[in-house]
Amino acid sequence: MTTVFLTLDQSREMSGRYIDCRFNLTLPDWGLSQFDEGHIKGAIFADLDRDLSSVPTEKTGRHPLPHLQDFVEWIQLNGINDEHQYFIYDNFKGGIAARLWLMLKQVGIESVYILTESIEEWINKGYETETEIQVYPRSSWTPNISSWEEGIFELKELREIAMLVPSNYLIDSRAVERFKGEEEPYDSVAGHIPGAVSLPWMSHLEGSLIVADRSKIGQVIDLSGLSEYTVYCGSGVTACFNIAVMEHLNLPRPKLYVGSYSEWSRNYPDQIETSIE
Repeated sequence: MTTVFLTLDQSREMSGRYIDCRFNLTLPDWGLSQFDEGHIKGAIFADLDRDLSSVPTEKTGRHPLPHLQDFVEWIQLNGINDEHQYFIYDNFKGGIAARLWLMLKQVGIESVYILTESIEEWINKGYETETEIQVYPRSSWTPNISSWEEGIFELKELREIAMLVPSNYLIDSRAVERFKGEEEPYDSVAGHIPGAVSLPWMSHLEGSLIVADRSKIGQVIDLSGLSEYTVYCGSGVTACFNIAVMEHLNLPRPKLYVGSYSEWSRNYPDQIETSIE
């Protein structure tokens, strides 16, 4: 397997820097306030809204990717480069950390890992935290622009390619109840993008343990190597966890439809399915 996920203990046995991605959808400033109150020693903070997204509009999803130059500025400002290893944690079992994991991978930083255990578990183990803000020297690292663009689908591309190529699986990473249209806490229309299959990102977790199972995934999508995969979720964040799991299993890295269901349902509210074939 490709190493994508680490336990807290495994990260402590390695040399690297920590990145804190704690976030609360209903309290946007919560993550930073928690970081200020205490974080893993030496960690830097990445805010989902401010650092890992651009400002949404009425037609985009809730968490559009930032402009590449803005993300590169954040990378350089925080001293991130390809000379170190990075361990990313959040308060969501890795569901938000996976967004930064993918973004760093997409620009060419390979030594980056997701921790599925929380800082509370770190504290319970008696490991050191601090309130001081670590400032690393600014880096001059430059991204791989082509890889950033190759791994992302925008709305137009999804309609032109993913929906028209029979071998391209469109994977919905949200909870089954949202996929079926039985509930929808965030978007105005319940259901899923036509033709999608359901592979909830949290189905790969038992507590803080990764239970990624190739055969289980194979019951949902064709893993023969003849297919391509595109993943989405509600706003383009937790879908990245499915991408991480597939890489962990040495499967081809799927593309991310970054606008996800929030963008699709805003633009095509009459093109929503609730039935499951």
